[in-house]
Amino acid sequence: MKNKWVMANWKMNGSKEMLGHYISRLNQGLDAKSGLDIVVFPPALYLSYFQEYANARQYAWGAQNVAYEKTGAFTGEISANMLKEYGTSYVLLGHSERRHVFAEHPNIIAKKFHLVKDCGMIPVLCIGETLAEYQQGLTESVLQQQLQALIVDNSLAFEGVIIAYEPVWAIGSGLTPTQLEIKETLQAIQKIISGLDNQAKIPPILYGGSVNHTNIAMINEISECQGVLIGGASLKVEQFLEIIQCITCY
Repeated sequence: MKNKWVMANWKMNGSKEMLGHYISRLNQGLDAKSGLDIVVFPPALYLSYFQEYANARQYAWGAQNVAYEKTGAFTGEISANMLKEYGTSYVLLGHSERRHVFAEHPNIIAKKFHLVKDCGMIPVLCIGETLAEYQQGLTESVLQQQLQALIVDNSLAFEGVIIAYEPVWAIGSGLTPTQLEIKETLQAIQKIISGLDNQAKIPPILYGGSVNHTNIAMINEISECQGVLIGGASLKVEQFLEIIQCITCY
């Protein structure tokens, strides 16, 4: 039986009031579901609350971003070692908002990716195509470029990592690719990784992009999909718990 992951990306949302209720409800509402790993990505300011109050035996927490250097004169940035001090196990990297809104270059994302690994945390790398690229049939070539950026001089680039396929046009839009489209794209990602490193063990690949309680059953049926990265639907803890209950490990 393969492990599956259910991840919640809060983005720039949340409050101290929300935290208390959310963490308390998660602590009460999660059971020891075999083969399922739960991860919450709150804004970095709230990581200390998770370290203090979350039940680490039931779920983990991660950061939405990290600096590309270990230390130094980088005002406003947070280093990987700082995140680790707060019990952070995962770091989200390459999200479309980081790539397109903040113009993060693939080389910067790759630098962060390897730094996170070196610090003993798990990078969750988001990859995906824009609507224009999707309409032009460029999905596979875009994913190839985004994954190839990780191959610097590290032959173990895909060891101890998680890949999250998030088509940019589906994030926050309410649109979801068909089950066949998701399946074929995840198969393409597996093929790309094998082509970049034929010794690599294929890492877990998740799906993200308007995941909610109405489409989770369809996504869960895709054998190549080892979980989901949830945005807006994860902000309401009852919806998040409902999605978790729909995940079946095969």
